Amino acid sequence: MDIEKKERIFYQITTLICLILIVLFGIFYSAKQKIVKFSVQQTMNIQKQKINKLQQQLKKYTTPSKVTVYAYNPHINQCDSTPFITASMEKVKPGMVAVSHDLWEQGWTFGKKIYIKNIGVFRIADFMNTRHKTSIDIFMWQKKDAIKFGIQQTKACLIVE
Repeated sequence: MDIEKKERIFYQITTLICLILIVLFGIFYSAKQKIVKFSVQQTMNIQKQKINKLQQQLKKYTTPSKVTVYAYNPHINQCDSTPFITASMEKVKPGMVAVSHDLWEQGWTFGKKIYIKNIGVFRIADFMNTRHKTSIDIFMWQKKDAIKFGIQQTKACLIVE
């Protein structure tokens, strides 16, 4: 083969290789953009889902109220003559609370659940003595546990289900 023919073939091969590289680069760049775009879109969707979930959770709670939280035991000195039966006519058990009458009048009624900040979720099953205002009494079996719990000032809210 003469030199001109070899140079032409070399030029054609070089051009072809350059075109292939340009096409491959374009495909790679396009794929990368799609991946980045997909990744951003996916991240945005995840964030939207988290926000929606938080908004749904917030809808479940009323505005927190400042409350005084006590603990009580099933004893005649702390209850009435039937210390093992609540005002809702249920047997006492952990997870139950009594609420003050002013909270009751705001819709904190038997069977509803409440969240007490840093303490947990409880179900309303009893009333407190009328002398208490904006107060919650958590049921505990042992007097020593109630004494250890003491009196706490915190926030609580009604869980709307």
